[in-house]
Amino acid sequence: MHDQIDRVTYVLITPARNEAEFIDNTIQSVIRQTALPSKWVIVNDGSTDDTASIVGRYAATYEWMELVNLPERPSRSFAAKAQAFKAGEERLKGIEYEVIGNLDADVTLDDDHFEFLMDKFKEDSYLGVTGTIFREPGYSSDTDSFEGQTHVSGQCQMFRRQCFEEIGGYFPSRVGGIDWIAVTTARMIGWKTRSFREKSFFHNRIRGTAERGVLASHFMYGKQDYYLGGHPVWQLFRCLYRTAKRPYLLGGIALFGGYLTAALDRTERPVSDELMRFHRKEQMAKLRAILAALSRFKRIDAFEIVPIEQPSRVAAGSETSALPTERIWTALSRFIDWLDHYGEVSYDHQSYFASDLGRSAKAFYYTRPLIGKVAVFPMVFSEAFVPSARWLFWKPQRFPIADAHYAMGFAFLAQVSGQHQYYRKAVHFLEVLQETKCPGYDNHCWGYPFNWETRRGTIRAGTPLITTVPYVYEAFKEVYQIDGDAKWRQIMQSAAQHVLLDYKDFETSGNASSCSYTPFPENSVNVINANAYRAFLLTSASLDFSEQRYWRVAERNLNFVLESQNADGSWYYANDGVRNFVDHFHTCFVLKALAKIEALTGHPGCTKAIERGVSYYTENLFDEKGVPRPFSHAPRLTVYRRESYDYAECINLGILLRGRFPRLDDLLSIALDQILTLWQKPDGSFRSRQLHLGWDNTPMHRWASSQLFRSLCLILYRNTPNSGLECLKPI
Repeated sequence: MHDQIDRVTYVLITPARNEAEFIDNTIQSVIRQTALPSKWVIVNDGSTDDTASIVGRYAATYEWMELVNLPERPSRSFAAKAQAFKAGEERLKGIEYEVIGNLDADVTLDDDHFEFLMDKFKEDSYLGVTGTIFREPGYSSDTDSFEGQTHVSGQCQMFRRQCFEEIGGYFPSRVGGIDWIAVTTARMIGWKTRSFREKSFFHNRIRGTAERGVLASHFMYGKQDYYLGGHPVWQLFRCLYRTAKRPYLLGGIALFGGYLTAALDRTERPVSDELMRFHRKEQMAKLRAILAALSRFKRIDAFEIVPIEQPSRVAAGSETSALPTERIWTALSRFIDWLDHYGEVSYDHQSYFASDLGRSAKAFYYTRPLIGKVAVFPMVFSEAFVPSARWLFWKPQRFPIADAHYAMGFAFLAQVSGQHQYYRKAVHFLEVLQETKCPGYDNHCWGYPFNWETRRGTIRAGTPLITTVPYVYEAFKEVYQIDGDAKWRQIMQSAAQHVLLDYKDFETSGNASSCSYTPFPENSVNVINANAYRAFLLTSASLDFSEQRYWRVAERNLNFVLESQNADGSWYYANDGVRNFVDHFHTCFVLKALAKIEALTGHPGCTKAIERGVSYYTENLFDEKGVPRPFSHAPRLTVYRRESYDYAECINLGILLRGRFPRLDDLLSIALDQILTLWQKPDGSFRSRQLHLGWDNTPMHRWASSQLFRSLCLILYRNTPNSGLECLKPI
């Protein structure tokens, strides 16, 4: 049991009418809880059985339990539950609590049920409503319902007090669904709602059968689906699905009959147009995800069907809030277990075009667009609808840039925890990087292991990339700071020499020069993030090795980046008049390089550019819910809605600049929350993309599992005292 001083305080209200058969078990379940409520009000709603006497016996013994008796009434009413709950609220005046819960009188709970839920509220300040899955005879809400993890079942709903007050409490709907209206309204106005699969409770009575039979309850639920604004297309699929469940065929028919009857009656709906639109949008998004999964012959996990990104609460100008380090540790532990099992090679975003045939198709797309669109269609179709079919086009590979991110992430964990297992993993990835450096170069350098077709021709496998080498440099530096091994420093110096000598510079103004993307200038020039990367590495090297010549070159590349910033604060991908798109993660690449240079040198030009850049970034590269979006100016039609790489870089940038820009701090919290809830799968891996229909769940180390891993590790590194460093010694 948690200490009382650390516990989130909660109260319970139980409206009960004729529950003598089950309420004794419910009371016993609450009495056994490891975290007891501050107050439990049981409202006897005009029962004609022994409900009141059973509750009265317990209330006389437990001072935190109270019985409230309401007058008898002729029959059960949907609105009566809300009215009874309101009567219970009246008995809570003067009591301090953070969470208020509705608990039905016919459920059985595990002993730590409420302790578990209070811990969830403590971990996540955006959590407005929570609960767990439930089971009843012949039914389980995690496998037999497509409500999914964002819905909280009405038999046990726990509300953060602020959330409950903002939605106005339970609405006394005469057609039912008061529990559904409450939780959906909370989600619509920006609170996070979540059922957890780790625990469950048992509902002793089949839903809707308190005073009616099973078929009658299905008919009633069909009517309720209409009253609550359910989309007719969704309802059709729901009824078809229900025909395959007990009672076979008849259940689906009864459900459809209820919906149709209510539609013909034209009964006024108790929900607002806004809530109905929100509900239907969720339903159709879920339906698209289901159909997309079926088209790929994939098993559908009903609980994991996530309809849309949940809106998150953003308080403009709010103080920097604490980050959920415990949740991050849990997520990282799951990911590390997955990585150990899955291995260190993977498919990649570029896999579709890595073969000779794929490169030829992409080259046609760049040079002869009409023929090229036809040539790339199979790859684009697969990427959009059957992303798991990458194996038809290319093979899994190891990626140096991913190995560098993993090395840095494990080095961060080692310094935070002092655990040698993380240090050894970091060293392992460095040893791999030593083996996978590009052949044929005097100094250490790294690139991609596949042939990469670009607008300017083919960049061959094993060609060094200025966008890869700086990450590897950082990885060796991070481990060197742990163990002081001279061989890591020698590799750092070798990589710095490569970056200084092997890339070509082209003067763009009296104070600025643009570097090439590879040692071969015909591949690409004037790419903004490439110059930012080179400027950062050489700035770092100038301080690491006390070599002023590094800074002289770095400063000219830095000036190119600063001079290339647009009037609105943005940067195009390249300053060449062709690649003038503005996207999320490349913007982050530029800003985080400037932030690192600023931290090393205090350069005032960086400070001004960061301020203007962050202003553009926060206003143009997130949607109205604060969710990262891929482009503000897109170069082409995209086959996806969301990109995990954007989230990874948003988190990286947000941590580097945390506390300076309130809006960016809020957006960091939203991105982090979504990664921990929507983007991490049950097996611990991260989804790669959210497509227009469903998800691309193909694990890709370079795109962007390793980047997400490093960003989460960086949060712990920046927000945890690094006392573990003292415990680490090479062994």
